[in-house]
Amino acid sequence: MRVAPRKRSRNKATILLLSTLVVMLVLVVGGIAVKVINSESTPEATVRDYVQLIADGKYDEANKVVDPGGYWYPERAANK
Repeated sequence: MRVAPRKRSRNKATILLLSTLVVMLVLVVGGIAVKVINSESTPEATVRDYVQLIADGKYDEANKVVDPGGYWYPERAANK
């Protein structure tokens, strides 16, 4: 009687199941973390920060808050 191959197959299935569950758990926790982090950066919060920086006289910092990051807009270039 050979019982070992069946046991080995069951161990592989258990490892695969546990690995899948761990990956799913990591994805769910990561998704929740991204949602929480993004909820802190609302448009209203950005505007509030911008206005506060202007009120404090920190104009360069205020410009960095609303700077689109150097994106190039082809439609703007065509209108020049």
